[in-house]
Amino acid sequence: MRKKLILVAGVSGVGKSTLCSKYAKNNNSTSHVQASKFAELVDGEDQDQAGLAKKIREEFIKSRKEVFLLDGHLIIGGKKIPEEAINILSPDGIIIVTDNPEKIYFRKINDNSRKRSVSSPVEIAEEQNSVVEYAKKISTERNKPLQVIEEASSRSLSEALDFMTPH
Repeated sequence: MRKKLILVAGVSGVGKSTLCSKYAKNNNSTSHVQASKFAELVDGEDQDQAGLAKKIREEFIKSRKEVFLLDGHLIIGGKKIPEEAINILSPDGIIIVTDNPEKIYFRKINDNSRKRSVSSPVEIAEEQNSVVEYAKKISTERNKPLQVIEEASSRSLSEALDFMTPH
C-alpha cells in the first residue's frame, strides 16, 4: 500500500486534534501532525500558506507511516486556504469533522489550554457550512475522496479512513 496524506479539517474546537491523536496512538501505521506546528517554520506575517504546505509535504515524504493525518484548517479567520497550497499538499483524501455548534461553542469557552477566539453558535454553524462547501469543491476538482464526520468518534474516523485507504 502506498502511503496516504489525509487532510482532517474542521472549525476550531470541533475536536480534530483529540480525534487524530487518539487514533494515531492506537494505530502504529498512522502519524498525526498538526499544521499549526509548522507555522513557526514559515516566514511572513500573514503565514505564507504555500510555504507552510511545502514544509508539511516534505514531512509527509519523510514519514515512514502508511497514513499521515494532517490536522488543520481549510478556512482561517474567514479566509480560504489558497488552492495553490492545497495543490502543494496534494492530499489523497479529505475528512471534515463537524459537530453541533452549541457543543463547539461550550468546548471553546471552557478550554483554557489554548487562546482561541470564540464565535457564537450561529457563526460556528456558518463557518462549518463554509468548510464543508470548500472541501466539496476541492474534492470534486481534484477527484479525491471526501468524508464528513458528524459528532466525531474514533470509530467514525476509522470508517472514513477505511473508505479512503482500502487494504
